[in-house]
Amino acid sequence: MPYAVLEKKLQAVPEQYFEQVSSFLDMILTLPNNNDGGGATAPSGHPVFGLAEGEFRYPEDINLHDDEVADLFGV
Repeated sequence: MPYAVLEKKLQAVPEQYFEQVSSFLDMILTLPNNNDGGGATAPSGHPVFGLAEGEFRYPEDINLHDDEVADLFGV
């Protein structure tokens, strides 16, 4: 798509959606096929949208109750 067409589309976006458009563009820039190789990928090799490398935080005790859950399912 020519830049001029994209520019016209961006001008038509209501201002209330600018943050969402910006976030979407940031996500595209972190896809693995980019030159910098950034972005998280799932085991299937497909990108995990919204998880840029180093931006996902999780608690250190994330696996705290795994044994209880396994017992519930009889594993």
